[in-house]
This record gives sequence, C-alpha cells and structure tokens, in this order.
Amino acid sequence: MDDDFQVGTWLIRPRLNSISKDKKAQRLEPKVMHVLVCLAEHAGDVVGRERLIHAVWPDTFVTDDVLTRAVSELRRAFGDDAHSPRFIESIPKVGYRLIAPVEFLAPGAAPMKPAAKTPPLQGVREPSSSMGVTRTVSGPT
Repeated sequence: MDDDFQVGTWLIRPRLNSISKDKKAQRLEPKVMHVLVCLAEHAGDVVGRERLIHAVWPDTFVTDDVLTRAVSELRRAFGDDAHSPRFIESIPKVGYRLIAPVEFLAPGAAPMKPAAKTPPLQGVREPSSSMGVTRTVSGPT
C-alpha cells in the first residue's frame, strides 16, 4: 500500500517515507515505514511478530531485535510510550497492535483534521448496533 493515510493527527506518506504533524515532517527508514504500513492495514488487530517479520523482511533472516528496533523507532517518531501507549501497543510474546485511529486517504485527497470530541447531549437517543434497539445517552452532569 502506497497511498497516504492518517494515524491519529499524523499524516503518513509511505512513498516518501515521511510522517508529519503540525507542518513538521520526519523521515523514516523504508523498513520502519513498512512496519507502520503493515500495522495500519490491520489497525486495531494484533499482528504477530512472525507475520511482521515475513512481510517486511521476506527473503532475509532477521531476529526479533530488528523488529523491536523498528517499533521503537516508530514510537520515538510518534512520541509514544511503550508503558502507556497511545499509538502502538505491545502484546507480550505475540506481536503489536496499532491502537490509534487510522484513516486511509483517497489518492490526492487532503488530510482530514479529526473532529473535536464533544460530550453527547443528555437525553438524546442514539441507535444501537442491536437490531432496531435505541439507547438513551446521558451526558455529564
């Protein structure tokens, strides 16, 4: 996947190996970008270490340390913390999960700014995902 996408408020440009936020761009190594793309393609899902290694380094023998370093580089670039993650969560002895929201952009589309979160209004009825059932949402008091 070479199309641009967003991870949270970050614009990701795989073809340029670039991530940017607030008009500040950072370059990533191509393999580090490939790890990010793989995680974004499976956003919210756990991606196993072996699966990532085979996707990013298909014809090369690499150790887990190489993948760990790539994820550390991504965390550094995003300003993320492994102990209190906002972007990449480690699943011990299994793999990694991209937990920040991901939005794939149409080719040539401008990045969207995330909408400000507003608390739901008190007494407003929202449809539930359960077949035709509605639920009443209570806002902060």
